Amino acid sequence: MKVPQLSVEVVRAINDRAFLELLADHGPLTRGQIAQAAQFSRPYVLELTDRLAARGLVARQGTRESAQRGRKAALYGLPPDLGLCIGVDIALDEIRVRRVVLGSSRRSDTSTPIIPGVDLVDQIVDAVGLTEQDRQFKYLSSVVGLPGSVDPVGGDIIFAWDRPDWPAGAAARIRRHLGPDTAFENEVNLRAVAEHRQGTAQDVDSFLLLSLGMGVGSALMLKGRILRGEHGAAGEIGFLPASAEPVPMRRLERRIASYQTVAGAVALAGAAGMKHDPTYAWTKHLLSLRSTAPEWRAIAEQIAVGLLAMVSVVDPGCIVLAGEVAKMLGSALVQPLTSVLTDHLPWGVDLRVSRLGDSAVLAGAVHEASRRLRDAAFGVPNLQGASLRGLH
Repeated sequence: MKVPQLSVEVVRAINDRAFLELLADHGPLTRGQIAQAAQFSRPYVLELTDRLAARGLVARQGTRESAQRGRKAALYGLPPDLGLCIGVDIALDEIRVRRVVLGSSRRSDTSTPIIPGVDLVDQIVDAVGLTEQDRQFKYLSSVVGLPGSVDPVGGDIIFAWDRPDWPAGAAARIRRHLGPDTAFENEVNLRAVAEHRQGTAQDVDSFLLLSLGMGVGSALMLKGRILRGEHGAAGEIGFLPASAEPVPMRRLERRIASYQTVAGAVALAGAAGMKHDPTYAWTKHLLSLRSTAPEWRAIAEQIAVGLLAMVSVVDPGCIVLAGEVAKMLGSALVQPLTSVLTDHLPWGVDLRVSRLGDSAVLAGAVHEASRRLRDAAFGVPNLQGASLRGLH
């Protein structure tokens, strides 16, 4: 098959993007360091530096001692006012915010308690606290994570679980205050983004993340992209029927159990013969038991009910366990759950536990904000009808 040739403009756009991505992730750098990392010739790096500086995308940022005695090499990075990334995590009782300047290692984290009865949108806007200095950035991108589904086309919230205080028209109001490039994303999806970027799933491009807490949720990453579905509801595993009892269809909604009622924290504690409380004390008692104790098996079987259905359909590279239950039980949950899964599957299961904790949603939100900002600032090469073969 004949491979379409790339135009000079497309090749230039690809190289420009690679150059800028390098500065965003590792800058400031000398021209020699850029040439080595990007495998560009030094004359080409000189040309790129000058051309992108003329576009306002590269700035000189001091000097570094050269290997040659007495000489100094100029450092180049992204302009300090090019872009600001803001991640927002609307948790159960607080609003967490992370701010990162594009091309800088500096970041700031804040946490603001949610006050019941006060307009949630106003609290989000106040928690982010955009200043006049923030608005001087050429590009500003915010990503808000929340428990719910987001329309993959329009970007508005379809429904927000556990947020009865989420008012109608909230997305539009937040965009008016934080800027039009404010996006909303399901919190479990953002956890998966963080796991792929800096967590336990960095070595795979396709995996399933299962979040176990008071409720249950999941995210599916396929070939490095989150599967959102036609209605933005992919991964809402709480709706999955989880009852073996035959039920007449007309009575289905009243009688059939859902995965939410089977694998949520309250149900898992009950399976172990205990009661759930806000401190998850039952998990501490469970950890005092041997891994062969029947309580471990009972919990693993409840979790496996929905997990088996998803694994059988998508056959992921690995499964990442996240959420409060996974955080409390840690790696001790892996062996009993793996045992139950392999009892029902003819293939092996790679089960892992998240180590990112409560910061995962913020990490994923900032990464998504950075990706959106880079597309806006750096440009996206038009690769339609062209092949990247031979460019790497």
